[in-house]
Amino acid sequence: MALLKWDNTYSVNIELIDNNHKMIIDLINSMHDAILMGREEEEVENVLRALMRYTDVHFAEEEQILESGGYPHLNEHTFKHNKMTEKVWKMYERYEDGENITNDIMSLLTRWVTNHIMSEDQEYVAYLD
Repeated sequence: MALLKWDNTYSVNIELIDNNHKMIIDLINSMHDAILMGREEEEVENVLRALMRYTDVHFAEEEQILESGGYPHLNEHTFKHNKMTEKVWKMYERYEDGENITNDIMSLLTRWVTNHIMSEDQEYVAYLD
């Protein structure tokens, strides 16, 4: 059962970015389902690998769109992306060291939606219309 469902309140009105953001919601739901089924340890690595790909690809795509649109706060936004990338890699290192990071992954993903997608990403919408 899905924990989160995509709706238009998450949208930044750019299809590529919205589709990328939907992936974060899918990861939350995958992790949530794995926890409910008692197989979260199996899902952790899948989620971490997807997050590493996501931070490489999505952030670069989003930053390119923001640069092309003349977003005046691009440097600050890029800094936030870099901090998020750093968190993901540190979490991966902890996982590689054998630490149980299930709760931390869910917390990171949830904050990603509420703080980054719902707040910080919404700030650029007016600049790109």
